Amino acid sequence: MSRSTPQRTTALLVVATLVVVGGLAVVVAAGPAAADQHEKDEAPTYNTSDGEVKFEITFPDQTDHYPGDHPVHSEQDGHNASITYFSRAGQPIRQQGGEDGIYLDYIELDTAGFIDYSECTTSGNTAEFGVDRGSDNTGFQSDESLLEHRERSPLEKDGLRVYFFDWDAFGSGNVPPYFAPRDTVVARQGKGSRDGPCLKMSEEPGWYRVKGYANGTISNKCNDRPKGETDQNSHPRESSECEPDPKERIGLNLNSNYQYICECDSEQEARQKLGPPPNEDGETSDGGGEEQAATPTPTPTPAPTATPTPVPTEAGPGGNGGNDAGGNGGNNAGGSSAGGNDEVDEESGQSAGGNGGSGGGQATQTQQQQNGGGGNVPADEGTPTISDGPGFTPLVTLAGLLAAALLVYRRR
Repeated sequence: MSRSTPQRTTALLVVATLVVVGGLAVVVAAGPAAADQHEKDEAPTYNTSDGEVKFEITFPDQTDHYPGDHPVHSEQDGHNASITYFSRAGQPIRQQGGEDGIYLDYIELDTAGFIDYSECTTSGNTAEFGVDRGSDNTGFQSDESLLEHRERSPLEKDGLRVYFFDWDAFGSGNVPPYFAPRDTVVARQGKGSRDGPCLKMSEEPGWYRVKGYANGTISNKCNDRPKGETDQNSHPRESSECEPDPKERIGLNLNSNYQYICECDSEQEARQKLGPPPNEDGETSDGGGEEQAATPTPTPTPAPTATPTPVPTEAGPGGNGGNDAGGNGGNNAGGSSAGGNDEVDEESGQSAGGNGGSGGGQATQTQQQQNGGGGNVPADEGTPTISDGPGFTPLVTLAGLLAAALLVYRRR
């Protein structure tokens, strides 16, 4: 065998290896993009105040904050509270390809350990449940009722579920409700309804939040037209002619703000008794909708004891000053921010002035969402590809080693 034969064999081996490894890199990189994000476990998660995300829950009366076993609720065995919801998800919908909106299939509110809905009915205890087109209404006014699109909506001990009609279900001409990135879902249960308050709050004092989930089909056929071009009770996209084809489904999880449960007359008093909400403690756990253990009252910090001032020694040329400034600056940057939610550009989906964070952990989550375009559920994060990380990738390193091997063969 001539010397050129092993050289040609080595060259072919190098090329074949690069093709295989390169193909593997393409497959790995394409993997997360091909994942189905329609189901709850795979859908990205957002916290309220992340970009255009707003999932705010409020209690109409101060006594709604009281534990379910408090005497103020004794007349209805504790089922005597009310709640309001505002939910908007412009950024998550756009990030999943729903720039032209979606048709809602399903909504779920998980309130396990927080709010008991088991004594409520949709018809008797729902004061409002609809869509505010363009998010330009005040109070609890909606432009279109979601109850008209509802197939069924069980209310249970651990939350509620709303199933909407499919396209032309039962030949009735029903269609699922259309929801644009600029719209807001408005809901009010209990106070103001025909049968009044019906919710029972947790008996355990603490900070709680609701975890919401929704999925739907991306709108891809009809053009969006301004509100008012058709009758006020419908939307121009809600027609059988607008049924998406093909159907591409998306889903998203939303964590609401925290609310306190305690015999407290104000949030300030709740903070004194319970401490700050978990998100202000830097907690990044994705536990919305689950029972949040009572937050203990913060232990007073002992007064600092005066210590002798050390005798100064000769310092090196400027090194320590830089370290001190860098360390403190980093700690402060990760702390709480006093700002609230700034206005958001409706068309671009970008914040005009940035969002005031509510804690180091949540600020980190927001940044990850802006960079990655997905949700922040640590357990559901995509597996890193072989090209992740700084510096040379394993693919480049392998190619270099093979090139070196080829050079050795040539020299022989």
